[in-house]
Amino acid sequence: MTALDEVIVKDGVDQETVDAVREVGGAYKYGWETEIEMEYAPKGLNEDIVRLISDKNEEPEWMTEWRLAAFARWKKLSGGDLLLDVRGHQRAS
Repeated sequence: MTALDEVIVKDGVDQETVDAVREVGGAYKYGWETEIEMEYAPKGLNEDIVRLISDKNEEPEWMTEWRLAAFARWKKLSGGDLLLDVRGHQRAS
């Protein structure tokens, strides 16, 4: 069993991406690798995700509040197919 067979797919990662990585196949032939810490957030955008991003960037509170106010204004816009709903899905026209 290779390392690619043991991969646990996280929420928010498309199966197509996993399949593409499997096609490339096998371990890196030069024998070294770098462990990269990754964090995942659920799909979509809401106030909690805005706060999470701001927190991860270690932004000051005023910046978080500015982002939340901008997000609130964005939610009030109407643009048919151009906007996404708060779950991250394309809105029906």
